[in-house]
Amino acid sequence: MSFLNEVPHILPLTLILGAGLGVNLLVMFILWLISEVKKDASIVDVYWGSSFVLLNLIYLFLGQRIVGFGNSGHLWVLLGMVGVWGLRLSLHIGARNLGKKEDARYTAMRKGRGKYFSLWSLVFIFHFQGVLSWLISWPLAFANYFAFLRQESDFGFI
Repeated sequence: MSFLNEVPHILPLTLILGAGLGVNLLVMFILWLISEVKKDASIVDVYWGSSFVLLNLIYLFLGQRIVGFGNSGHLWVLLGMVGVWGLRLSLHIGARNLGKKEDARYTAMRKGRGKYFSLWSLVFIFHFQGVLSWLISWPLAFANYFAFLRQESDFGFI
């Protein structure tokens, strides 16, 4: 199958990726608001692993809704693998940070940026990591979307 045969499918894929970005940036914005109240930007590190789980859930759900429901057993296996890794990472970092002060990296950034840290952290810490995790998650979106498009029924696509 050539790339030209896939061109009509770029718009739905763009919608799926756009939804993932939008939701991820919204979660990052909410986490930023919480970090402003707590004066602790370290919360962004706890969400990092979970962001991939959330993005994969979005891709799986929207892939099913936009393209149609196919035999998606292997996509649930993919979600499980990403879920175990992402949630384990979030729990590990969360447990490590529990009851501790803000990570030294963020404290140094807060001190160096002074009164501008708040807005700077929204853009260069929270939203930057949101965009980065979204970009890294693209293979998950492709796996979900194209598996539904081709109605994959075996584990060969993973």
